[in-house]
Amino acid sequence: AAGSRHGVGRADIVEDRLVGIKSRGVYETPGGTILYAALKELEELTLHRRSIALKDLVADRYADLVYEGRWWTPEREAIDALVDVLLRRVTGSVTMELYKGSARSVSRTSPRSLYDGDLASFGESGSGDYDQSDAAGFIRLFSLSLEYPGAGAGPPPEGREPALRVTGAGGGDSPRRWRRRWRRSTARWTWIFASGPRTCAPAAPGRGRSCEPGS
Repeated sequence: AAGSRHGVGRADIVEDRLVGIKSRGVYETPGGTILYAALKELEELTLHRRSIALKDLVADRYADLVYEGRWWTPEREAIDALVDVLLRRVTGSVTMELYKGSARSVSRTSPRSLYDGDLASFGESGSGDYDQSDAAGFIRLFSLSLEYPGAGAGPPPEGREPALRVTGAGGGDSPRRWRRRWRRSTARWTWIFASGPRTCAPAAPGRGRSCEPGS
């Protein structure tokens, strides 16, 4: 009743019917809208992000099979079983604020909350499980895959450095006049020439001097 008084859960949409015909529908589900918003808040508080992503992945599939009347099917039973396992941790209390068609949470608590204020602050005080110096090693490990040629961005293995030539009028091939340097911040090769640093980029012949990595 409270949700209805505040206009929560009203929707006016144009949609596709099962047979492919467009139709207009006006729906009002205040209770379902409030419960769904509250459940989402508890999921964010008690579930790991990959569990949430998996649940969201099957949500549209579940909605389709229900809309098409395929309730008594192994597909529906399998998705139900998956969601039952994912939501085992989801319990708690949520306070919702209703106002002019909107429903938002103003507080949420759970005995199975994954939120830890001391850990989330990344400060020096607290449980001691987090060390700020760990971030440097994590960034290094996380970016290793970008340093291989197959990733399309990193430098090649030792002994397979790209050759360089200068193209354009009067340029000729001058690989020995350059010194290579890989800049991790921009994920590009920078070549040091007598006139100063220059970033290597392909250029069409006859359009001025440019450097380009060769194979």
